[in-house]
Amino acid sequence: TGASDQTSASSISINVTADVTLSSVAAGKGQVSITSQSGSLLVSINNQETANASPPLVAGQLFLNLGGHAGTLGRQTVPLLTNVSQLQATTADDLALINLGALEIKSLTTSGARGVAVTTQTGNLESPSKAR
Repeated sequence: TGASDQTSASSISINVTADVTLSSVAAGKGQVSITSQSGSLLVSINNQETANASPPLVAGQLFLNLGGHAGTLGRQTVPLLTNVSQLQATTADDLALINLGALEIKSLTTSGARGVAVTTQTGNLESPSKAR
């Protein structure tokens, strides 16, 4: 398991071969890129489930390339809480995400059994006009 706590950077890149466990990543309006060859993106339970918690992932652009999942779908859905402006994600399993503001989806690709669930708490959810 790879673990990282990083804050206040303009560009953050995390590359691991297994699971990535985060308690917080704050890049302001910068870019966050998370790559895991065979793992999933996991968030500290304390940060994710606390009422009125700040989102563990804050960035202008979020790029995910995961061999596993980000958030979980199904009987015990636990979405990843974010505050990002743009999202580009490729996962080998489910992608479940709630964004706090408006979100522009650049691309989403998953081969997960249950697929993708992306919503916003406030603001629009936009996708490219050429989405397939």
